[in-house]
Amino acid sequence: MLLEFLKKAIFYICPVHKNWIVFYSFNGRGYGDSPAAIANEILKRKLPYKLFWRVNDKDKSSLPEGIIPIANFSFSTLLKVASSGIWISNVKNGFPWKKKKQQFYIQTWHGGGLPIKQVEGQVEEFLSKDYVAESKRDSAQTNMILADNNLIAELYKDYFWYPPACEIACTGLPNHDKLLEKVDVPSLKTKLFTRNDIRIALYAPTFRDDRSTEGYRIDLEAVHRKLEERTGDNWVVAVRLHPNVRDLEDKLFRFNSHIVNVTSIPDLGSLLHISDLLITDYSSVMSDFFIMRKPVFLFVLDLEHYLSNCRTIGPLFNQLPFPRCINNAELIQAIESFDYSSYQAAVDAFKRNVFISYDDGHAAERVVDRIEAVVGQ
Repeated sequence: MLLEFLKKAIFYICPVHKNWIVFYSFNGRGYGDSPAAIANEILKRKLPYKLFWRVNDKDKSSLPEGIIPIANFSFSTLLKVASSGIWISNVKNGFPWKKKKQQFYIQTWHGGGLPIKQVEGQVEEFLSKDYVAESKRDSAQTNMILADNNLIAELYKDYFWYPPACEIACTGLPNHDKLLEKVDVPSLKTKLFTRNDIRIALYAPTFRDDRSTEGYRIDLEAVHRKLEERTGDNWVVAVRLHPNVRDLEDKLFRFNSHIVNVTSIPDLGSLLHISDLLITDYSSVMSDFFIMRKPVFLFVLDLEHYLSNCRTIGPLFNQLPFPRCINNAELIQAIESFDYSSYQAAVDAFKRNVFISYDDGHAAERVVDRIEAVVGQ
C-alpha cells in the first residue's frame, strides 16, 4: 500500500517535458500499427523529440534507431510516462493513474475500417465489469481519438465513453497509409514467392472463440481451378490463418505448389499489395482490401454458428457490397460470374450512402502536424 502511494506521488511530482512522447502498441508487443506509423513520420521530419516505446523484452529488437525502448512495466517506465508530454496508444493505456493536465493523450485504437463487429458500449452487458471500468477510465482522460471513416467516428461518440471535450479527429488511420502507397508488385512477388508470373488469391479467415473449424471447410482446389479457368492466368491461393488457429494449419489444409501457407510471413501489408482478390469471413482484413479497392468475397459457411457462439455482428454486415457465399458452390459461382465494373459500382454506392472514408495516405502527416501544434503550445 505504501509502495503504491509512493509510486503515485512520484508520478505526479515528475515534471512534464512537452517534447517527450511515450508510445504503447498492443500491450508491448513490438513496433507496429498506427503508433509506429506516427513515430516513423516524426523520425522522417527529424523533430527534436524524445521517443519512448513501451515494449516487452523479447520484442525490443523490432524498434528502429531513434526509438528508446522502455520496459512495459517498471519504475523507469513510471518515470518516462509521468514525464512525457504526449501519450500515444492503440489500446487502453494500461497505467493505473490519470494523466496530468499538461499531458496530451492520443488514442489511435487498433480497429478502424468496416466496424461490423460490435464492441465496447454496444456489448457492455457481455464484458467484464473490470474491463468496462478500465475502458471508461481510459476514455475519460483521452484528448484525441483518430477516426478513419464516418461510421467509426459515430461509434466512438456513441459507445466508447469519450467525454464531450475529447476530439474525434477525422484524420484517417496512420496504419492505413501504407495500404495506399505505390509499391513494386513484381519485385514483392519475387521476394515472397520467388516468381512474379502469378496472380494471387488470399484466403484470410479469422478465428472462432470456441475453436470450431466448420467455417474453414473451403474447397481451395476448386477455387484455384475456377480462377485459372475463368482468367487463363496462373494463380496461387495463399492461406493466411489468424495466430489463434495457427496450430491447426496442417490439419485444415493440404499445401502444395499452388495452395501455399503464408501464415508465417510477418508483413501482412506486402501480402495485401500483391494479392488480386481476398476471400475472408468476418475478419477485419476485409477493411484493408476495401480501402485498396480490390475484390472481396465473403465465405461464411458457419454464419449462424458464429453469430450464436462467437461474436456479435452489427447490421452493417448485411450492407457490405461484397459477394456473400454460404457454401463452396456459391463461392465458385461468385467467382465465375464476378464482374469488376459491377462490383466497383456497388462499392461506390456503398461509399455514397453508408461509408465515408477519411483515408488518403496522409493520416500520419496530419497527426504529427497536430503533435507539433500541441508541443508548441
